Amino acid sequence: MPWFKLEVGYLRHPKFIALSDGAFRLWHEGKAYVEEHLTEGLLPRDVVVCFPSYTAKRVEELSVLATRLQHLNYRDGLWQPFMPPWGWKMHDYLDWNDTKETVLARVEAAREARDRKRAAN
Repeated sequence: MPWFKLEVGYLRHPKFIALSDGAFRLWHEGKAYVEEHLTEGLLPRDVVVCFPSYTAKRVEELSVLATRLQHLNYRDGLWQPFMPPWGWKMHDYLDWNDTKETVLARVEAAREARDRKRAAN
């Protein structure tokens, strides 16, 4: 079963505190999608518009959040336009999350270890 990690203090980060409830949920839907599909933080527009909490206003909120927080020196929103109109990318995703290659290697290593253990029994 796929899963994703979150830093325990993220809820106290000004970028998340500033979000509306709907934008907060949309961010989580996006995070779950990129983790499940190993997109390295890329969010296709065709997918995002199908999320239950999608609204254009919420995407704009995630994209321009930094403007509301300039006094804290935040220059980037949580989502950034990516090859418009293709979609968005999650800000700094690969700074905090594994690449697709790393995830697949970890899954394969775990599978091999499990197979070795089964064969030994």
